[in-house]
Amino acid sequence: MKLFKITFLFAILISLFSCNKKEELPEDNIIYKAIDKTITELVCDSIDGACYNLIFEIEESKQSDCTVSIRLNNQMVLCDAYTEILANIHTGNALPLYKDHKISEHNNWAHPHGISLDDFAGKGEMYIGYRAALYPSGQVYYNYGWIKIELSSDKKTLKIIDRATNYTENKYIKTGQNK
Repeated sequence: MKLFKITFLFAILISLFSCNKKEELPEDNIIYKAIDKTITELVCDSIDGACYNLIFEIEESKQSDCTVSIRLNNQMVLCDAYTEILANIHTGNALPLYKDHKISEHNNWAHPHGISLDDFAGKGEMYIGYRAALYPSGQVYYNYGWIKIELSSDKKTLKIIDRATNYTENKYIKTGQNK
């Protein structure tokens, strides 16, 4: 009877440990880049995107206020990819993110054709989430990344500080993660 109890307990322990195995995720392949650009009113600048450059622009609106946006240039580089920006589901504006926010497929994505960055104004250093969709073999996979910016409260000065992209296919990245 004791042998049966010991064997039974051993079988339970083995099943518990085998059921609790976590799926191994592939290693991160994060490329970090310091940018250190300052954009001012009526002077736009860009950073590399998947197929197009991401252009950051400050424009004066009719109410003598400024509006800040991110868009793509209109010259496509030959490649099989596109870029999307993490957006607020209610407004469509780029979503200001704090450090350690998980950027993955479980977010609301929008194409960067004039997406507003106005929600970042006066909040200090915040993050933009993005993903590059690639489909060189016919099947789509994503590289997730972030761009850290700071937009002045009057929206007349935008600092693009740095960025990172996880080049491991379909693997998330957290804002601020650089390794």
